[in-house]
Amino acid sequence: MAYAFLATLFSNTERQLPFIVDSPANSIDLKVRAEVAQLIPKLTDQFIAFTISSERESFILLLEKACDEKIQYITLFRSGDQELEELTKNYDNVQHTNDGICVSEREFFLKFHKEREEED
Repeated sequence: MAYAFLATLFSNTERQLPFIVDSPANSIDLKVRAEVAQLIPKLTDQFIAFTISSERESFILLLEKACDEKIQYITLFRSGDQELEELTKNYDNVQHTNDGICVSEREFFLKFHKEREEED
C-alpha cells in the first residue's frame, strides 16, 4: 500500500513532517477507502488532506472515527456564490479575504458542495 510505504519514509527522518495528500480517496474503491481511512492515523501524527465532497462519507467520516486526535476542518472557497455566503452567516469561525472565504467548522465542511469548479 502506497500510504504505508510513504509513512516508513517519514519515520526515518529527524524532522516531523506532515503527510499532505490531494484527494486521498478519489481513485480507490469504497472498501479500500475504509481501510486507508483506518490506517492513516496509525501512520502519521499530522495528516493534511485536500478533499472533494464525494470523499466525505466513505473516507472522511471513517478517518474521523479512527483518529484519537482532534481533526481541524477548513473549507476555503471563492467569494461570489450568494447561497454559500449566506450559509456562512450561521457559523462563528468565518474569515473573509479580498476574494475568498474560510470557514473552520466541521458542520459547514460536511455540508459544503460546489457543483462545478469556477473558471478564472
